[in-house]
Amino acid sequence: MKKPIIILLCSFFLSFSLVAQNKAILIGISDYRPESGWRSISAHNDIELLKASLAPDWNVTTLENEKATHDGIIKLLENIASQAVPGDTIFIHFSCHGQQMIPEVVSDDEPDCLDEALIPYDALKNWTQNYKGHNHIRDNELAYYINLIRNSVGENGMVIVTLDACHSDDMHKDDGNPKSMDSTIYRGTSDIFGDPNRITDSVIKKRYARDTSIIAVNSNSDVFYLSACQAHSQNAEIVSPNGIGYGSLSYAIAKTMKNGAFNNIPAFLDQVIIEMDSLVPYQTPGIRASFNYTMPVIQTKSVIEKTTEKEGAEKPHSNTFLYVIASIALLTLIIWRIAKK
Repeated sequence: MKKPIIILLCSFFLSFSLVAQNKAILIGISDYRPESGWRSISAHNDIELLKASLAPDWNVTTLENEKATHDGIIKLLENIASQAVPGDTIFIHFSCHGQQMIPEVVSDDEPDCLDEALIPYDALKNWTQNYKGHNHIRDNELAYYINLIRNSVGENGMVIVTLDACHSDDMHKDDGNPKSMDSTIYRGTSDIFGDPNRITDSVIKKRYARDTSIIAVNSNSDVFYLSACQAHSQNAEIVSPNGIGYGSLSYAIAKTMKNGAFNNIPAFLDQVIIEMDSLVPYQTPGIRASFNYTMPVIQTKSVIEKTTEKEGAEKPHSNTFLYVIASIALLTLIIWRIAKK
């Protein structure tokens, strides 16, 4: 009689453990090794902000600094893939440096002739004979593990990947005060990583090409990659009103989450794009998805116009206004001359 009861209890606990959940994986590297060549950034602030913005029903895992090595990040993604169940919503966020790289093998699926890569704690900024990029996380490597997770959560699940790093779009496959534009903290470098002999003028010119294909969906989940900037661009940090540095994308996501996290994906993306335009109007976020999505049309003002309005400076007079002033001045002169005669 005990055996059926034990089987029933095991079945109950097994079914309970397979209930779909909301899981967030927040990965950030603020302080790189001094010998890496990478400057410190405000990634920890991003992680804390996003944790505070997620609803209580989210199961949150964080991985930061010396634990966020190449192998540490890959191991975490493997664990997420193995533990995920059908119907899970998986939110994976990176706050770190980013860099474009010479591909190990050039192929037709890289229209810009470059790989985009995330920079773990143990990755170096410059190519050497001893370091050839093996600790960088290339776009194709990240895509492989994201696809494993998509397969685990299935058609009823969702995978969200957000990348608060430079050169972060197309990822599917000196210390200063960030308050001033002259000392903006960028999360990456414009230097292409690779053997200098392979970084030709042709490669540099093609870095602005971009693949805009839709990510395929078979029996796996929908997915979208939301990047702070385009594949050829740099991503600037911002300073909040209370003087704390954040990644621009992390800050925009956290603000949007207050209105409901991922209940309505298109509305969520729309709002993040609008927030990003307000924070860093000179950056264009990147979105790659397994579903059709069109960015909202934003009448972006220039940085100078926004600054002028913020400081309360007068706007330039219109041509009509100038015409009226000139007409009044001319009429006054005519009247004065008539009166003098």
